[in-house]
Amino acid sequence: MITIGQLKTRLRRIPHLESDISSQEERLERLNQKLVDIGSPELTDMPRNPSPDYDHTTELIYRRDELENEIKGEREFIRKERKWVEDVLWHVQSAVEKKVIRLKYLDKESWKDIQFILYGDEKDFIENDEAYARKMYRVHGMALEHMWVEILKNNLW
Repeated sequence: MITIGQLKTRLRRIPHLESDISSQEERLERLNQKLVDIGSPELTDMPRNPSPDYDHTTELIYRRDELENEIKGEREFIRKERKWVEDVLWHVQSAVEKKVIRLKYLDKESWKDIQFILYGDEKDFIENDEAYARKMYRVHGMALEHMWVEILKNNLW
């Protein structure tokens, strides 16, 4: 049987994996730039071996292809995880609980931003900042509990 802690861990993985994909895409850009740079001839009067970068170029192409496949696999995994979250949330009745989960784990919003999104229009929001923060955390906790119940009830893990 799963625990709420395991549920939180699975939800937290989504934004972390998305950040990792961003890092991997930056690596891919650097690899592609290296390949472009290798293909740009340097014009000098000095004679040189016509293909000294062959092994290096081949290695870069291999690494690029491998990285592209890795990114594609991670994107597909994240897509499935996001769909799973939506499938579980479909069973949760509270709209505000769904909103908190989506904002935190799918949209990667900070707690402060979520608090403002939920309660920023309240007249006493600034004076009662801490009270609204506690309220938001309670909603989050209830959302996790309701998700957990639905996962167990509907065999969604």
